[in-house]
Amino acid sequence: MSFIHLDLDENPEARLERHRFGCKVGRKGLIAELEAMRAAGVAHIGLHLRHACRPLDETLEELGTFVLPHFHG
Repeated sequence: MSFIHLDLDENPEARLERHRFGCKVGRKGLIAELEAMRAAGVAHIGLHLRHACRPLDETLEELGTFVLPHFHG
């Protein structure tokens, strides 16, 4: 199990920028990061969104529409 402080960039192509305990990244980079974590044996990820720059509803909509289907299809 792991946790990420996530700031999901509105640009899906935004490159991963690591910061303490998390990252700012577009959804495509987030998918790649989560896939790498899964390959390393991480089975559960908690996403902390309290420091995100985008509105929470936008972030959750994007995660649910584009990211989660890659892992719960």
